[in-house]
Amino acid sequence: MNFDDIIRAIGFAVCHQMPERTIFIRGRPLPVCARDTGFYLGFLISFIYLQLSHRKRENRLSPFLLICIFSSLFLLVLDIITSYLSLRNSTNQIRLFTGLLFGFSLPLFVVPVLNCQLWRDSINSPLLESTLKRFGLLMIFVLSYLLLQGETILSFEILSSVIVGAIFFTLIAVNTMLITLLPRWHRRAISPWQLIVPMVLACILSAIELYLSFLAHVLLLRYFV
Repeated sequence: MNFDDIIRAIGFAVCHQMPERTIFIRGRPLPVCARDTGFYLGFLISFIYLQLSHRKRENRLSPFLLICIFSSLFLLVLDIITSYLSLRNSTNQIRLFTGLLFGFSLPLFVVPVLNCQLWRDSINSPLLESTLKRFGLLMIFVLSYLLLQGETILSFEILSSVIVGAIFFTLIAVNTMLITLLPRWHRRAISPWQLIVPMVLACILSAIELYLSFLAHVLLLRYFV
């Protein structure tokens, strides 16, 4: 099994890839569709930016952040519904944009929740209150979208590997939110070392979910397509 087969198998576990909805880099398709490519990369990039720019572990959402999250979700759903109902023709550029926008917005909810559930010393302060930090996130979003349009300057191997990593990262973040609801790990951590056990559990659960999703896709295609 070569590199392309491995990447394609992992992408297949997430969604059924359609060539007309997939971004190609030098004639080779990325592991997931344009919308999912934007979503997973956006989630990873935004999550990292928020972690690096917020060292006080803020655990509250402001009304501004809620508006951003729901607005991006609305645009994503609107694009999906109108295209599937044949009310308009969507393009890979639009799919990438709406997926990337929602991917960038979702950590605005996930990061405060994780800070609240993980850390004993998280502070009751809104995330991304600084205008400079908001502008920084916006600029990174614009640059990410423009970079993904420049297919000739991107390496297929590197970009595909980052997308696969972003898929695992997103699953791990969501599963960590679920695991830290348990009293054993809820608001108990003082140092990063105390996160090892819940993070390992989240990694194992993510791998299991991805494998089960792959099997479900295979069975659906075998018996219903």
